[in-house]
Amino acid sequence: MVTAKAFASAKQRLSPVVPAAARARLAEALLANTLEAVASCREIDATVAVVGCASGAAVARARADRTVEDASNPGQSGAAELGASIACDELGASHVVLLPADIPLVTADALATLVHAARSRAIVIVPDRHGTGTNALALSPADAIRPSFGDGSCERHRALAIASGRSWAFLRDSRLALDIDTVDDLAAAASSLAGRSGRTAAERELADAVAAAAASADLRPPAGARLGSPAATTAK
Repeated sequence: MVTAKAFASAKQRLSPVVPAAARARLAEALLANTLEAVASCREIDATVAVVGCASGAAVARARADRTVEDASNPGQSGAAELGASIACDELGASHVVLLPADIPLVTADALATLVHAARSRAIVIVPDRHGTGTNALALSPADAIRPSFGDGSCERHRALAIASGRSWAFLRDSRLALDIDTVDDLAAAASSLAGRSGRTAAERELADAVAAAAASADLRPPAGARLGSPAATTAK
């Protein structure tokens, strides 16, 4: 399942340098691209999207099996719990993958790698590129632990996994490691997507939206910022 904030309030950390319209366009493009990657992954049977605005719901309904518009701003963890509950109660899911929408390098193959890792572990934690946040969480069963996203969530999820007594693993995959929260993240995304020939309209729009946001911030991609290497699993 995929979570996304209301477009108008998304990417607030970029607000000092990226105008509101460019941030909203970026948030919409990220959601569309992530949902299309999920829909293209053969190992995923159904998609639930929990979004914070009507525009997000319109994007999601074209790509997800079940869309929930929740303007109450429950936070990523609350939205993830809501989506997981719907996936189990309404769609019969016993295993869930929890994703934020803002993962610009996500691919169907990366998600398949995560699903395969989850077949041998009850809990799979995908750290962000800094090793502090969590960019994806696979749970089997769906209530193996309660999601606790946000700053420092990687360590919290590790502690919850250990306390649960269930098998767990880290999956480090650069295709899932980059999210766009800060100006440095935006520069890294711009570098990684520059010159990439998108296969879908969503991929092309994402590349354009990232480039436009980076240009508005007058960013220069940092040297060596290009990402996309294979995944590595650390089992526990």
